[in-house]
Amino acid sequence: MAALPQPAEAAPEAAVSPAPVGPGFVLQLGAFRTTTAAAAGWKLLSGRHAGILEGLEHFVTEADLGEKGKFFRLQTGPFPDRPAANAKCNELKNAGANCIIVAR
Repeated sequence: MAALPQPAEAAPEAAVSPAPVGPGFVLQLGAFRTTTAAAAGWKLLSGRHAGILEGLEHFVTEADLGEKGKFFRLQTGPFPDRPAANAKCNELKNAGANCIIVAR
């Protein structure tokens, strides 16, 4: 009797990373259903927009939206003030990416 094929193991989820502490702003680059998808989003964006995102930290925060479920928000920064965050967000938008400014 032939052995049944074993199901492929699921890739482990990437970790949720803590957002920077303190006042200021971050840019939200996307919201994903899994941390793995958020990590893939960062890899894609940081590759496409390396010159704009160079030197910035990225992190993934969890948001429980009740009946809508959990989302994992891909964010980058921090920025000391709204004008600095706005300038970087505009750079990204001009290059074809999306972002929103989030106060911490």
